[in-house]
Amino acid sequence: MIFKQHVTRVTWVLLLLWRGAAPFTPTLAGIRRDASSILKSSSTADNSDTKDDMLNGHRQVVKTIKSILFDNLYAGTTLDRSYARFYALETIARMPYFAYTSVLHFLETTGKWRQADRLALHFAETWNELHHLLIMEELLTQSKNPTQDQIPFRDRFVAQHVAFFYFWFAVGLYLVRPDAAYSLNQAVEEEAYATYDAFLKEREDYLKSQPAPEVAINYYNGSGQDMFDRMSKALAIGKIDCATSSRRVECKTLYDCFVAIRDDELEHSQTMELLKREPFELDQS
Repeated sequence: MIFKQHVTRVTWVLLLLWRGAAPFTPTLAGIRRDASSILKSSSTADNSDTKDDMLNGHRQVVKTIKSILFDNLYAGTTLDRSYARFYALETIARMPYFAYTSVLHFLETTGKWRQADRLALHFAETWNELHHLLIMEELLTQSKNPTQDQIPFRDRFVAQHVAFFYFWFAVGLYLVRPDAAYSLNQAVEEEAYATYDAFLKEREDYLKSQPAPEVAINYYNGSGQDMFDRMSKALAIGKIDCATSSRRVECKTLYDCFVAIRDDELEHSQTMELLKREPFELDQS
C-alpha cells in the first residue's frame, strides 16, 4: 500500500513537470552572439502569463517532491536533522548551475552560441552553492575539515543519488528549454528561501549565540568576497553585469550566516526570474 502511494505521487510529479513545460515550443532561429540579444525588453503579456503558469506548475512539483522525500527522510526538530536536511538541500541545489555551465560550454565548443557573462554568472552561483554546502558539512560534522565518512551514510546516499539524476535532468531540460530550466530552478530556490527563513525564526536565539563558521566568514567577508560579488542579478544595458553587487554581508554569528544563505537563495530565485524571460537563440544554419 505504501509503495502504491509513492508510485502514485511520483506519477503526479511527472505529470506536473510535463504540464509545467508543455505550453512552450522551442524557438531556435539565427544566431545573435552579442549580449543585447540575451537581455532585451520583456515580450508580450500573453507570453508573460504563460511563463507564470509554468512557474506555478513547477512550484507544485517542488512542493510535492519536498513532501515525499524531504519531509519523510529528514523529519525531526533537532539541529542535527536540520543540518542534515540543509546538507541534502545544498548538495542538490548545486546541480542546475553545474548543468547550465556544462551546456554552455558544449554550445560554445560546437559553435552554436557564446556569451561569457551568463557563463560567468552561473559559475559564480555554483561557487556560492559550494560554500553553502561547505558550511552545512562543517555544522553537520562539527569539524572544520570534514570528510565524507563523517556524514551519516543515509543522508549522503540520498543527497548524492538525487543530485546525480537531477543534474542530467537539468542538462536535458536546459538544452531543449532554457526558460523551463530556469523556471524549475526558480521554484526550487523559492522553497529553499522559505525553508531557511522558517529555520531562522525557530532558532533565532540559539543562532545568535553561536559564532559563524570560518568558511562562511572567508566567503562573505574575506578572500572569497570577489566571487560573491560576481553572483549578482544586476543588469546593465544589453548584458548581464556579473561584477556588481549591492549586498554586503556582516557574518559574525551563525544567525548572520543563515541570513546570508537565505538571502542568497532569494537572489538566485530573482536571477532565474530575469533569465527565463530572456532565452537565448541558437544558430541553426
